[in-house]
Amino acid sequence: MCLKSRLLLVIGLSWGAGAFAQGSLKVDCSKPMTAADKAGCARLADAQQAMATAHERLTQTLNGPARDHAISDMARWRRIAETFCVASAGTEPSAIAEARDCLIERTQARRRRLDGLPRGSDYPFISDYVTIEAGATSSIRFMFVAAYPKLERPGVDNNRANARLSKLANNTIDKYRPRLGEQATDSRGVSFDFDYTLVFATPQLVTVIATYAGYLNSTHTARGIDTTMVDLASGRMLAPADFLTADALASMQPIVREYLRVQFRQRQGFDMTMPSDKLAELLRQPGRWIARDDRLEIVFNADEIGPYASDPYTVAFPYKYSSALIRRDGPLASKLP
Repeated sequence: MCLKSRLLLVIGLSWGAGAFAQGSLKVDCSKPMTAADKAGCARLADAQQAMATAHERLTQTLNGPARDHAISDMARWRRIAETFCVASAGTEPSAIAEARDCLIERTQARRRRLDGLPRGSDYPFISDYVTIEAGATSSIRFMFVAAYPKLERPGVDNNRANARLSKLANNTIDKYRPRLGEQATDSRGVSFDFDYTLVFATPQLVTVIATYAGYLNSTHTARGIDTTMVDLASGRMLAPADFLTADALASMQPIVREYLRVQFRQRQGFDMTMPSDKLAELLRQPGRWIARDDRLEIVFNADEIGPYASDPYTVAFPYKYSSALIRRDGPLASKLP
């Protein structure tokens, strides 16, 4: 593809926040401000203090390589957080306020993540990375901002899991990047954010929930979810057969269908007409399962099962009601009564 201009940055250990900026845009709370700016900066300061306190609570439980990793990952996160938000905000007149609000939101999310990480010897060694791509075709500007994790526990082969996690981000960028000859329909162009959260069912079982949302040249928005469940002790990605009994999917299928039908009625009035074989195929796919502390969840993107403009659909199976579905020799065995 021929681009008029293009910038691709992968932000890692040595990358600083000043290396990418749109003009002079910067979240700077030291300059004279309006009342709204002062209120926003006060919220940011509170969020930063809460995050620092959460980080201190975590590091007090760690020693050696785990403590070193937590400190270096926090330093990396601080360097790239503002860069991520400046890139996401774009160039509108409200961009500075949007970047600050984004930074507040990411700082609060970081605090929640720190509070949710396993402590001590169970520390998971997961780092935060960001890819930013900006450019233009002959007529369409685009901006992609993608955050994704990297598993870095010493002595564990995480290559396959890390390849999938980075590929999810990069493939999303490739899918929605404007193509040569595509014409602009408005001045906003294409913008896309790709982010993730971490959910721990046990200290050794994490689900990476990747979410994406974007504006596609005024035609429509696109959003969705993809998940990756990983056994941290081995680095192995898990499929439903690893944690469900042999007959579980067949038993779950009519329950899933009914809950989806209920959600269709609540949202848009659509009926569930998906063939059974298609639903069975979707349930076998690893990239839609989430193992939480108290339940399994199955997520379906709107374009897979319903009207395109809808949000993803979720069906939950609490562990306390699902003992017949979960393997007693699998990674969720500790959740069984």
